[in-house]
Amino acid sequence: MSFLIVQDVSIGVGDLLAEGLSFTVGRGDRLGIVGNNGAGKTTLFRTLQKTADAVKGTIVHAPG
Repeated sequence: MSFLIVQDVSIGVGDLLAEGLSFTVGRGDRLGIVGNNGAGKTTLFRTLQKTADAVKGTIVHAPG
């Protein structure tokens, strides 16, 4: 069972930082995000935590 499903998500604060992000994270999986300063790593995590809105796309969190 997937814990997190991200489909065709675009993120940005003012400017578009990333677009077309799609991935699935299973329960117990580990995820690492690497990128240059200003690439959108923090914005991505804020979007996944639902403290920021995605510009476009779907993010589904499994219950529990």
